[in-house]
Amino acid sequence: MIMYKLIIIEDEYLTRKSLVNEMPWEQVNCNVIGEADDGTTALDLVSCSRPDIVISDIRMDGMDGLELCRQIKENYPEIQLILLTGYGEFGYAQTALKLGVKDFILKPTDPGELLNAVRTAIKAIEKEIQKRAELARMEKLLEQNIPVLREKFLQELLGEVCLSPDELNQRMDFLKISQGQFFLLALELDEYEQFVNTNLEQERQLKKLVIQRISQEIIDGYHNGYILVKENNTFVMLVYYSEIMGILDIAESIQKRIGSYLSLSVSIGISLGANGFQDYRKAYNEAVAALRHKFYLGEGSIVYFGDIQIMGNIPFTNGIFENGPIIDCIKVGDLKSALEQISRDLILVRSHPPKDYNYIRNAVLELIILIERVLYDRNSAIWEVIPQINFFDEVSKCDTLDEIQQLLEDIIRLVAGHIQDQNQRKNNAVTETILAYLRENYAQDISLDDLSKLVYMNPKYICRLLKKETGLNFLEILTEIRINKAKELLKEIRFKTYEIAQMVGINDARYFSQMFKKIVGMTPTEFREGKF
Repeated sequence: MIMYKLIIIEDEYLTRKSLVNEMPWEQVNCNVIGEADDGTTALDLVSCSRPDIVISDIRMDGMDGLELCRQIKENYPEIQLILLTGYGEFGYAQTALKLGVKDFILKPTDPGELLNAVRTAIKAIEKEIQKRAELARMEKLLEQNIPVLREKFLQELLGEVCLSPDELNQRMDFLKISQGQFFLLALELDEYEQFVNTNLEQERQLKKLVIQRISQEIIDGYHNGYILVKENNTFVMLVYYSEIMGILDIAESIQKRIGSYLSLSVSIGISLGANGFQDYRKAYNEAVAALRHKFYLGEGSIVYFGDIQIMGNIPFTNGIFENGPIIDCIKVGDLKSALEQISRDLILVRSHPPKDYNYIRNAVLELIILIERVLYDRNSAIWEVIPQINFFDEVSKCDTLDEIQQLLEDIIRLVAGHIQDQNQRKNNAVTETILAYLRENYAQDISLDDLSKLVYMNPKYICRLLKKETGLNFLEILTEIRINKAKELLKEIRFKTYEIAQMVGINDARYFSQMFKKIVGMTPTEFREGKF
């Protein structure tokens, strides 16, 4: 019987001793191999004894339970964690779950609940052991049964090797390669760069072996076929079958099983049916061409070569993107219209995909250069808006049109936002200049032409700017300033109403009285008499 090693961390002495000595740990096949009253001591204990399960309080002096769990999972991810928590500490639950904590037990601890939590942790341990054992078994089985010579021969056939029909038949008979109609499938991992960056070499090779095993099992379940690795990220599958619908079922099953078992997304290209090995290399080229079409359809695609409708570059006489409208929108910070134009352009690309998708990559780089020019003309640089980025590398890394669109949209959002900020700062400054001028010169005969000369802007633009920034048009702003000044002057008894009208720039006393009543709600005389 397996006995699992258990460590208890609790800063309250009596509580800890009760957990260590009074719990029937033998009922769940556990031995308490250590205890600690703080996180630092506990971490040293874990390092030395490598327990299977750690039970810890959340609240402790120094290193608390959450930090302890984080460090344990970082260094010993196989250890199962259970936290003891008070009523007011369930706010830590989300953080703890992200750290991989198996269960929470509310204090004061119920023995039965704690034992059930330990049983759950043990089941997780046993499941992980079984999974490792299964992976080890599969790895050994694969190593013993990979048909090396047959794979090498199939690899050679994809190259420039030339064999006479007799030589081809002899080698195929020797390697027990069947004759008959077949399809070739080309499979590759989506987001391969992420796969490389998040898995060690040994893990990558093991997962590739599992992909081969899964694919072979599914192919064998339908009919017969062989699998070989052409490149780091390309698996070639030769499947004997006469109907494309059956091949599509095989491809879908392989894709779903890999996704379920390894949590990896794959895309698959399928050739036309080949009647013999004289068409083997042609079928391979068809499968790869179909696979490359995932650039337009997105990750997780299954593409049959017979379904591809390549229209060439005919629709794009002026380039992939309508650069003029896009750049015009970016110049004024109109993000919505710029993104809509990008979307319209890429809808056309999807309906008429160019034969060479590098044509699209080049169009994207050309558009990015034009965007950089917009910033340059505004005395800005692209690195100020999007620091530490190599656009050529980023575009080259895009494996699908969706990724191209996302990259462009991200760039345009940042640049348009930068321009919007610049425009807003400029508009604020211009508005303040105009308002200050009106406050100082309200007594004069002021026109829009005067303001145009002041700020070097078109009168129509000034009207739109003032309305946008203040909610009032030019005359409404000027009138409001004049009326507010008149209200101050009306408090001075020595000035007559018509004199005040002239002092604030309104020479018609009757018109002044009308405007005053319209804005203030009473006549100048009523205002002076204090009827407010």
